[in-house]
Amino acid sequence: MDSLKRMDDAGERVIAAVRTAQDWAAWVAEKVGPPIVRRIPDLPVPEALRPPRPRDVAASAFEFWQELAKAQSEFTLRVLDAFDPALHRAKTSRHAKAA
Repeated sequence: MDSLKRMDDAGERVIAAVRTAQDWAAWVAEKVGPPIVRRIPDLPVPEALRPPRPRDVAASAFEFWQELAKAQSEFTLRVLDAFDPALHRAKTSRHAKAA
């Protein structure tokens, strides 16, 4: 279990480093983006021709990938459990006594 704890700790450190970089990049975007966007002229576009907002597209895509990751996780854990000797030893020993 010690190696699993070390792997978890390493993963947490990687995620913390990624979040730090992302926070910096988001901060820069929040400072630079609004002045740039204010310079873009607002053109009237009929509702039927307006594309969805990029944020909405990204949110939809992330929802899909989260659901897919959840399904993959559940599947993987079920398959691994099916071949885990520790989960099935007690059942096997009971069957062996009955035979």
